[in-house]
Amino acid sequence: MKIKNILGVLAALMLLVGCDNGGVDQPVDTTSSFTLSTTEISVGAEGAMQDVKYTITNPVNGAVVLSNCPASWVENLSTATYGSIKFTVAPNYTSETRSTQITVEYTAIRDTTFTISITQAASDVPMFAFQDVTADITS
Repeated sequence: MKIKNILGVLAALMLLVGCDNGGVDQPVDTTSSFTLSTTEISVGAEGAMQDVKYTITNPVNGAVVLSNCPASWVENLSTATYGSIKFTVAPNYTSETRSTQITVEYTAIRDTTFTISITQAASDVPMFAFQDVTADITS
């Protein structure tokens, strides 16, 4: 019985000592901010790899950066490298300029999304070149 009482007292003392901050209040900064290096990108018709940098002030442990783009011509969208959103814009073989947006979210900042607007130039080269290959079969 005495051993159980002694162990109980020791456990309680360890909890008290372990939680003591020496009487000093330690401030907790829970304010995070997320900033994109650019929010608008123009790409030539030939397409190109892109790398948009971002910064996080006061990062939150366990929070991640997520990205999404509905356009199939924005490929290999990745946030795997901290501080960077990488993607490839495929060539535009059409005669029309095209636009889309990448939606970016930092999960530590709730109910807030950021956008990167992408505009790609139209191609001045036709997608297919037709050649007249008719032959005179009467001779």
